[in-house]
Amino acid sequence: MNEFTKEELEKLLIAVTETKFAECWPMRDKIQSLIDNYCEHEWYNCCCGCDMKNISCQLCDKQLASDEE
Repeated sequence: MNEFTKEELEKLLIAVTETKFAECWPMRDKIQSLIDNYCEHEWYNCCCGCDMKNISCQLCDKQLASDEE
């Protein structure tokens, strides 16, 4: 699954904040949380450098799924 970029999340937050539809307003906090916790992943092989695909982010420890490569 593709993730939103930080810039896309910021635009989405503006759009949701400016909407007149009250049912969209609860999403503001969730979107802001995504922005606050956004990670520009720095991937590394946390194994021995082999092809085991044990790759994770040095910043947030997220594991790289095989379909994300």
